[in-house]
Amino acid sequence: MTYTNVDKQQAAESLNQIKAEGGVRLKKVAQILRAAFAESATELKEGATNVSPAAKELRDVAAVYIRETAEEAKDVWAHRNQREGGFFGWLRGEFQAILRAFRASVAKQETATRDEVLTPVKLNAAEAENDPITTDVA
Repeated sequence: MTYTNVDKQQAAESLNQIKAEGGVRLKKVAQILRAAFAESATELKEGATNVSPAAKELRDVAAVYIRETAEEAKDVWAHRNQREGGFFGWLRGEFQAILRAFRASVAKQETATRDEVLTPVKLNAAEAENDPITTDVA
């Protein structure tokens, strides 16, 4: 197959037509993108204008809350340390609580043992006659 001048000319015209049509389409797409970017930028600026004060207020409220909470915690620990004498006072208090619990446990065991030892034994009549403690020693 051979190409003639008519074919070359027709191909050139087709190429020019494609370029022209493509250029028009490209210009339309560029306009659409410019408009979209402009609208996006405007929206971001307006959003920042609206959101920024609310975000600053939220930040300020959070900072005040954290500061107050930190002060309360500091006051609680200062009061506790003053009352308990610091870490060693706290440790002494813990050991005293353990000692009290141990003493109560031991006292409970001693009471149970004493009650078992001091519980009166009931003897029947035959046992009572032969028991040296219950019979009269003359």
